[in-house]
Amino acid sequence: MRKQIEDLLISLNEGLYEREQGIRLTLLTVLSGQSIFLLGKPGVAKSLIARRIKEVFKDATAFEYLMNRFSTPDEIFGPVAISKLKSDTYERVVKGYLPDADIAFLDEIWKAGPSIQNTLLTIINEKVYRNGSNDIKVPLKGLIAASNELPDQGQGLEALWDRFIVRISVKNITCQSQFSDYLMSKSQSDFKIDPKLQLSTRDYETLRKKANQVKVLPHIVDVVFKIKNYINVYNDDIVNEHKIYVSDRRWKKIIEVLKTCAYLNGRKVINATDCFLIRHMIWDHPSQENRVLDFVTDAILNHGIQGQSDLADWTNKIERFKEQVIKNTTFSKIVINKIITEIEKNGDIYFEFVEKDNKNDILIIKKTDWETLKSKYQSLYYYQGAKRYREEFKKYGDNFLHKRYTSWNDNFLSYKLQLKEVKHKVNIPKKPNDTIHKNILENHKSLTHEFQKFLNSSNILANPEAFDNLFVSQHLTRMLDHPLSKLKSQAIALEKQLAQIKLDYDKLKQRTIARIS
Repeated sequence: MRKQIEDLLISLNEGLYEREQGIRLTLLTVLSGQSIFLLGKPGVAKSLIARRIKEVFKDATAFEYLMNRFSTPDEIFGPVAISKLKSDTYERVVKGYLPDADIAFLDEIWKAGPSIQNTLLTIINEKVYRNGSNDIKVPLKGLIAASNELPDQGQGLEALWDRFIVRISVKNITCQSQFSDYLMSKSQSDFKIDPKLQLSTRDYETLRKKANQVKVLPHIVDVVFKIKNYINVYNDDIVNEHKIYVSDRRWKKIIEVLKTCAYLNGRKVINATDCFLIRHMIWDHPSQENRVLDFVTDAILNHGIQGQSDLADWTNKIERFKEQVIKNTTFSKIVINKIITEIEKNGDIYFEFVEKDNKNDILIIKKTDWETLKSKYQSLYYYQGAKRYREEFKKYGDNFLHKRYTSWNDNFLSYKLQLKEVKHKVNIPKKPNDTIHKNILENHKSLTHEFQKFLNSSNILANPEAFDNLFVSQHLTRMLDHPLSKLKSQAIALEKQLAQIKLDYDKLKQRTIARIS
């Protein structure tokens, strides 16, 4: 199916310029059984997109109408059947009109009167048209509506606006080279799609059935919740003139579109790339499009990769196992080390010395002077309190120095280098008993198996190609490369850590056995 859809998109875009987004989103919407609204000024190929989508289906009937404020239900749903009036039955002749169409395109949709709008609500939502006393199941696969304006507020159009699940802005060509190609291209009035690529009604029904079987995993629900929270914060900000409203029904329809997207991409579950489509289904005003994209992108990058949140739990789980192994294979001992007391003064490091017989006689000597001091007297500067002096010193042993009184005799004072005690805990290996040994091996085997199972069921080790999406721009899907790479590195590091715990345990056990023997 993916290859067929890929070829369909190529064919549908033939001879069009900068309309890839409009084509792929309209096709996806119709294949999802939903409705789409195209916002754009006259002459930007809105109707052309709709006509091309009609060609996707074999023997499909299409209905197209340009609304105006004088449009009547007869022009949309068919004229009243005069012959039925004789038997007091009010029915319309629907053949050739919207209730009989597979694809419908209604231009300037907001100019429709209330009677047309109310009937459209039921047709769009339930695919049912009430003709007199009979409910007709309409074959409508998708309703494509267009306008160069949004519905006026306070005119009772909110319900109809809510029915258009996908909304996109169609603009003039912006790329100079694309515009040049467009000007030099030939008109295509006889556009046709290869019959081998077309979908029959049966194909469509099978597609819908299989798309409904696509799974929605918890991390995708987390993405939706995060987007909902962003919308609530946005709406609470009084600075934002246009609020965003997304009904529960609309969220459900959004998920249906994402399911279809996943199926058409050859997947059985919705993934992060599908969620980028939400940006086209929640804005109420074009000024919100960039903000909505920010909401969606942030939610996807932080919650959209399957296994993303579980990886932190696995980090803690493996660390706890490591602590358990250490606890059961070592005992702690307090070791006291003596280190030299260092004093910083004027940007230099000094060592402190105390006179052997007078604890109040304290001097400090520069570290470099002490390290170069020999067993013969030499002249050094030193501090006592805040004052600086110069005397002759020599080193005596490892921790003593002598300060000579005068240069003509050997009378001296002896000073001891000041050391401070530092306590720290060291782990001494001990041989685990048979029960502990068995538990460690079983727990490691179980953890390793479960971690591999987790990695295989997540997207963390997936190749970037697995995140290609027929309906999402590549510049968006490539945004997942960095967080995916980061998660992959974390997963590999945890895998190695788990293996290292076992390796360290085996070495420790061998050492304890050797020590005992």
